[in-house]
Amino acid sequence: APLVCDLVGTLTGDVISSVFASVTSLNTMACTFGDPSYFARPSYTQQPFTVKIRQGGDLLAWETSSSGEVTVRRAWEVADCPSRKLVEVETDLVCDTPATGSSAGIFLRGFGLNLSATYTCRFTQGVHVEDGLTAYVTSHTMLICSFPIWRHGSGKTVLSLVDVET
Repeated sequence: APLVCDLVGTLTGDVISSVFASVTSLNTMACTFGDPSYFARPSYTQQPFTVKIRQGGDLLAWETSSSGEVTVRRAWEVADCPSRKLVEVETDLVCDTPATGSSAGIFLRGFGLNLSATYTCRFTQGVHVEDGLTAYVTSHTMLICSFPIWRHGSGKTVLSLVDVET
């Protein structure tokens, strides 16, 4: 029977199961989480997880030299370009869209987002930093950010996600 690694959330009980697990040596096991499909990201909230190993549905006893706990963090990986206009700046392909402070937003897709957390999107261009309004979290894998009114010159601007409560 195949091996399965489960990560069980210590705060919410979320379970993330491996898509592949194998014994790589006498005392080492490798577990692969996630799915190459864009829409099949695991649904969880950032938190510490306890590692459980199953084979054929049975929980296996295992020993570890560490705590047996891992923290799975949140991250974002894709931001939609609202204007659908991409331009090359300094060899990077970037979204060319006006930052007017209007309600038009930008969708961020990722994983590990907490539905009850308060996030904002931060736009940084050199020494210039502006935060959008509070982001709207639609799921553990998506949120919508607003653009701040940008009173600085146009140019390459970095987008980062900020957890306001941490």
